[in-house]
Amino acid sequence: MGGNAFGRPARRLSQGQYEVLKVHVHQALSPIFEGLMTPRNLSSKIDHGDLDVLVIYAQALPYGDEEWVGPESNGEAEVSALANIPAPDPLVLEVIKKLDIKPALAPLSVVKQSEGPNGGGIIKVWGTGKTEIPEGEDVNRMRDLCGTMRESIQAIAWRRRGSEVSFKVPCQVIDKAHKGDNQFYQVDVVFVRPEHIAFHNMMSSYSSTGLLLGRLIRNYSKHLTLHLTHLIVRHSPYPGIPAIDVTLTSSPERFCLWLGLDYQAWEDAGEGTWSTNADLWKWLTDVPQDSIAGQAISRIVTRRNKPSIHDQLTGKRKKRAEFADGLYEWLQDDPRWAVSPEAEQNEGDVGSHEAWKSPTPTPTPISTVIAAESVDLSIHEQKSLVDLNKESVEYNEKLNSNLDPVTSEIARTYLDARTSAALEYWGKQGEYDELLEERKAAAGLLAERQRDRVDRKEKMEGDQKKYELEVKDW
Repeated sequence: MGGNAFGRPARRLSQGQYEVLKVHVHQALSPIFEGLMTPRNLSSKIDHGDLDVLVIYAQALPYGDEEWVGPESNGEAEVSALANIPAPDPLVLEVIKKLDIKPALAPLSVVKQSEGPNGGGIIKVWGTGKTEIPEGEDVNRMRDLCGTMRESIQAIAWRRRGSEVSFKVPCQVIDKAHKGDNQFYQVDVVFVRPEHIAFHNMMSSYSSTGLLLGRLIRNYSKHLTLHLTHLIVRHSPYPGIPAIDVTLTSSPERFCLWLGLDYQAWEDAGEGTWSTNADLWKWLTDVPQDSIAGQAISRIVTRRNKPSIHDQLTGKRKKRAEFADGLYEWLQDDPRWAVSPEAEQNEGDVGSHEAWKSPTPTPTPISTVIAAESVDLSIHEQKSLVDLNKESVEYNEKLNSNLDPVTSEIARTYLDARTSAALEYWGKQGEYDELLEERKAAAGLLAERQRDRVDRKEKMEGDQKKYELEVKDW
């Protein structure tokens, strides 16, 4: 969170203080978790806004936005006052939810903690997560875990937003020169499933690894999406129907092999070896030109003749654009990726790579592929898929635009050749096809509903015209 989780900025850490705090936190949390990692930083970085730690957590992870406040953080008087705030009226909460009113600065509820690792303080539920007032066994387990972590690292407050928990650690914990003042460092702990932690660590390292790899992936195919924890195919074959998501991999080694990157070079680099962004860029671009990464880079340098920074970009968006533009500008001076005049004239065709050409298959009418006996999906399940987006603005405003004027079926979009090749490479074509069959069935139901609505509308308009003619004859 950049050191801004607690209303006022945390004290920035020098590189020396960062290393001391990192050792302190790792030693304190190691007995609690099966594994933990801190993403890498460039050795030239001189200060840090916070310390990030990824920890393995395999249990259910509840949503929510809540904060524990202890006497040492805000004083006994404030804790006592907050603990006496009455619970909000459930009827008022329901009205707020229906009207989509944003939460006020006051918490939605305050839970006094009399015992356990959070004893002596109160938990303020802010309600800006997916659940306004989280409760239940998973939430209580998570609160106790946050309290235990707080005690272990000697923090005086914590705030959890979903899978990320920020801790307020007094500076005097690692630096006695700050004894008596109210300055603090911020430690952000992210809960990650065991199978995702290595991938998450790679994507989070050097501030921009995941962002730059994501740009490469999107330039290779618009149907491939890179998350912090895994690579997926995301495709919406039918408008108004939920997209298909197929996970390809969460292994950083296999991901690099597929992309054309040298994973062993990444492993060998370790912490502190790479000093500048150029070291990261060299690793990202040291790939064969016919590899997937090489094809994506070729497409980027062909299309990019100037930076993408715009004056209207601010904050994190501007910072992300700056990371990407740094690589783009650096590529312009790399002779390996020089753009030929032919490539500039044919921007859509990068070199001789046929994979860049999107397929144009003949659309198959839904009526010929949807048969009750060929789709292992109940009517209830089909209706559930259709109803997921039924109340959306797009559904209501573009209800009839999804129908093909010739076949009266839902128009379908197709995967490009690169994504199809990725599904084959990862052995996920069967999984995709199964999900596609479900979407076909749901699209057939949606098309039927839309046709019925069109027919009713035409009948009403015909009846109205007939009535007007009869009135006119009178």
